[in-house]
Amino acid sequence: MATYPPSPPSRFGFASPKLSPHPTDTVLPDRGSIDQSKSHGPTALAWLHKSCASLLPPRSWYLYLRTHTFPMAAPLPVNEVARHSALASYAILDTDPEPSFDDLSLLASFICKTPIALISLIDEQRQWFKSRVGLSVEETSRDIAFCSHAILQNDIFVVPDALEDERFRNNPLVGGEPHIRFYAGVPLINEEGYALGTLCVIDKSPRQLADGEKEALRALSRLVLGQLELRRNLVQLKLALTERSAEEHERQRELAKLQAQLLRIAGLSAPHA
Repeated sequence: MATYPPSPPSRFGFASPKLSPHPTDTVLPDRGSIDQSKSHGPTALAWLHKSCASLLPPRSWYLYLRTHTFPMAAPLPVNEVARHSALASYAILDTDPEPSFDDLSLLASFICKTPIALISLIDEQRQWFKSRVGLSVEETSRDIAFCSHAILQNDIFVVPDALEDERFRNNPLVGGEPHIRFYAGVPLINEEGYALGTLCVIDKSPRQLADGEKEALRALSRLVLGQLELRRNLVQLKLALTERSAEEHERQRELAKLQAQLLRIAGLSAPHA
C-alpha cells in the first residue's frame, strides 16, 4: 500500500509519521465533530491544512487529527504589531551577552533554586534569549515557547507540572531537552504596556514557588525592565548624537561654501591698481 509522508513540521521540532490512506469502509467523524480548539494548536492545524490536505484523502487526515496531539501554540496578543514594533525599538535582538542582564538571570536561578533561568524576548517567529543560565541554545520557535503564553498575562505565569497541563504535555521542550516540568515566568511589560518577553525560571521536576520566591522574581523582572530602558535610552542618545554630528558637519560645509563665495565676491569688487 502506498504511503503519504507529509513534510516534517520544522516549526514544532518533530517529524510526522508516515500515513496510509484510511480504508474506505471505516466510519470517521465529520469535520464539525473535531474539537479543534481544545485538542490542537491553531498553528498546528494551519500547517496540517497546508501540508497534508493535498497529500492525504480527507478522511485519512481527519483520523490523523483524532489520533495525534500537538503543542498548543499561544494566541497572538491583541496588540501584536505594536508590541513587536516596541521590541524593535530597543535594538537588542541578537546582541552579545551583557553582565547587567546575566547577573539578574543568575540571581533568579539562585533565589528560586532552579537549574535554568532565562531572559526571553518574543520576536515575530521565535523566542530569543538575551541571557540564559543552564541552557545552551540561543533561541527556540515561538510556537513551542512557554513564554508565548506568559506574555499574555499581567502577572507571574506558573506551570507546576507541564505533563499535567494539556497545553504543554506534548511540547517537544517537555518530551525532549531541556525536559521542562516546571515553569514560572514574569512578563516584562514596559511603560507603554507592551509585553516584550519574560524573566523565567525552569526546573526538570514538578514544583511550586514560595510566595517569597514569587516576589523576588517580580522584583528582578523590574530590574530587567530598568536595564532594557537604560539600554534603549543609550541607543537613542547615541543615534541623536550621530544625527546631530551629521547636521553639524553639513552646517560646516555650507558655511565653508558661503565663505568661499564671499571671498570671490570681495575679490571681484576690489579696486584694481
